[in-house]
Amino acid sequence: MEFHLSSKMKDYHKEVLTAMIICCRNFDLKNFIPFLMSENVLTNYENKVQFYRIMKNKVECAKKITDGILICKIEKKEWQLNPKAHLFNFYDQTHKNERLSIEVEFEKGNLILDIQPF
Repeated sequence: MEFHLSSKMKDYHKEVLTAMIICCRNFDLKNFIPFLMSENVLTNYENKVQFYRIMKNKVECAKKITDGILICKIEKKEWQLNPKAHLFNFYDQTHKNERLSIEVEFEKGNLILDIQPF
């Protein structure tokens, strides 16, 4: 896998993010549900079920438009509204733009997840 999780990050955060990356790369989120439902994982949605449904839809759409395997790159972009967040962008072998993007922020011991709309 081509990603680097900071050594400063808590082990549990690494475990959650690793599970998220693996599930997205496999286009199968069911193994991510226990991590998403944990106390230290928050979302910018009304509730976690709503977030999961949207994330699952995005992953299914990404599967349809992906050539080959997905590679995750942790990035920051100039246009980001939240400068504290990192983008977990998933790229395929063919396309220049990411196929899937998940915003991750670390705040007060919690992971806050958000889905990028495009």
